[in-house]
Amino acid sequence: MAGKKRRKNRPAPAQQAVPVRRGNEQVRYVQPGRPASYPGAGQAYEQPVAQEGKKRKPRHFYDYSLLFIIIFLTVFGLVMIYSASSYTAQLSSKYNGNSAYFMQRQGGIALGGFIFMLIISKMDYHWLYRLAVPSYILSHILMVIVTLVGREVNGKKRWLDIGPIGFQPSEFAKIALIIMLAAVITKLGGKINQWAVMGKVFLLAVAIGAIVAANNLSTGIILVGIGFVMLFVACKVKWPFFLAGGGALGILMTAGPLGKFLLNIHVLKPYQYNRIEAWLNPELDPEGKSFQILQGLYAIGSGGLMGQGLGESIQKLGFLPESQDSGVGGPAGLFV
Repeated sequence: MAGKKRRKNRPAPAQQAVPVRRGNEQVRYVQPGRPASYPGAGQAYEQPVAQEGKKRKPRHFYDYSLLFIIIFLTVFGLVMIYSASSYTAQLSSKYNGNSAYFMQRQGGIALGGFIFMLIISKMDYHWLYRLAVPSYILSHILMVIVTLVGREVNGKKRWLDIGPIGFQPSEFAKIALIIMLAAVITKLGGKINQWAVMGKVFLLAVAIGAIVAANNLSTGIILVGIGFVMLFVACKVKWPFFLAGGGALGILMTAGPLGKFLLNIHVLKPYQYNRIEAWLNPELDPEGKSFQILQGLYAIGSGGLMGQGLGESIQKLGFLPESQDSGVGGPAGLFV
């Protein structure tokens, strides 16, 4: 008995580190019982294999908190689209009086996107590296094509039709730019903190942003913003970005005179300058260029702090243009 007690009190032998693998590649070692901490495909993570010699399929699980947020925002958005568009769709013969037309269309798109998201999450994201340069070049080509032969909507050629499917190349350009910048920043490593290298990488965003801005100013600004944010995250030195943010605020404060100057030298088009004027002084032309802004303000302001309730918006009853698209913020403001 005494011998058994002594054996029980002996310290346990040190546990050997277990190799963690991603496919055929050994990534790191962890102690048994501790989960691997690196991301695998998509939002999935892999557990360590039990032994070096045995083959075992990695177990996948998802970041359920992120998945819940995605589903919640999608469902909430569909409800807001129905609330904002049901009146317009019901009265339009174009949609056969189907009040849920816009919600059903967007729901189908969301379902397709969700399935595509699950498929992508099972793939090794490293294959996107090979698509970085081709997709970036293709985005430039598509923007030139849409300018020449694109479908005109509300006076602007922003849509390309491929059979029954229509899409905006500017949306593809956003994804292509993100992949391209991620590939370049990863390849550069610590060199990204050098001023010259940082500027050259930012020019990738400026180049495609300038082409898009010629036809769609707001999306061009978004593309440049994508480059700005990705560099901000990648670089150790942060003060230039804060300085640039302060400069952007200064531009907003002088938007009126600056916009007038850019109009006079033919950098801005008249309709673009009219948007700046409508933003600064919406009450000057309530029936013209400021109509949509004022209707959106009426929609949000009439709801107060708590809103009028779901489906109780007044401005969506024919007053707010494009209430299911760019004008959805007004009726949604009444609810939230």
